[in-house]
Amino acid sequence: LGISQIKSDPTCMSCHYTVQGAAAKPKAISGISCESCHGAAKSWIKLHNDYGGPNVTKASESAEHRKQRFGKAEASGMIRPDELYKLAENCYQCHTVPNEELVNKGGHKAGSDFELVSWSQGQIRHNFASAGGKGNPEASKDRKRVLYVVGQALDLEYALRGVAKSTAKAEYAVEMAKRAADAKKKFQAILAVAPQPDIQAIFAAADGAKLKLNNEAELTAAAGKVAAATKKFIDANDGSKLAAIDALIPKSYMGKPAN
Repeated sequence: LGISQIKSDPTCMSCHYTVQGAAAKPKAISGISCESCHGAAKSWIKLHNDYGGPNVTKASESAEHRKQRFGKAEASGMIRPDELYKLAENCYQCHTVPNEELVNKGGHKAGSDFELVSWSQGQIRHNFASAGGKGNPEASKDRKRVLYVVGQALDLEYALRGVAKSTAKAEYAVEMAKRAADAKKKFQAILAVAPQPDIQAIFAAADGAKLKLNNEAELTAAAGKVAAATKKFIDANDGSKLAAIDALIPKSYMGKPAN
């Protein structure tokens, strides 16, 4: 592709670096960072760290102010852990490598073996705040159940989008079609033990779309329906009624979390 340094090329920088500046003059200021997942912080960092005044600490902040603080931070672009779809989307939009030319011509691998539970609970785990600063525990069983379903849903959605944008029967299109087919199989396994309507809705949104070239409209529409169904699933589930899928959830994680 004629790229001599990935640190100076927008195609590479968007996933491999934290980028600052306007689209016309992007600058890599660090590798993958907090902002890679939680959004550019310039507009929300001060709001997020203001507990209600110079003498107010996080521990003494009122519940009302905390709610307002989070609301203002989110409105200013912060992606908080509670916004699970947006958080997971930031993962999959890079880990599925949504760029046909980069794969077919540039030789880049067509996506990584990314799975939301095993990655989020591994090296990048940072549950220090929820633990009150006492350790870095893994997510609860309920949370991991929701993470698992959402991860499979985003994998399916972005694989569909990848096939939709494919123009040639080459490695990228083939790998994206395989990824979508694998995600469907995983959903079938979930449904076999947890046949819930909101999970069925995610699977049904993609089931009729044909994984073939020149089918962009149908596949893009299906991906949008998967996204909408996934958001409804998140709103309706806290994981407490999904114990049946525990056997499907990975038990080993990618790397060791910080202590």
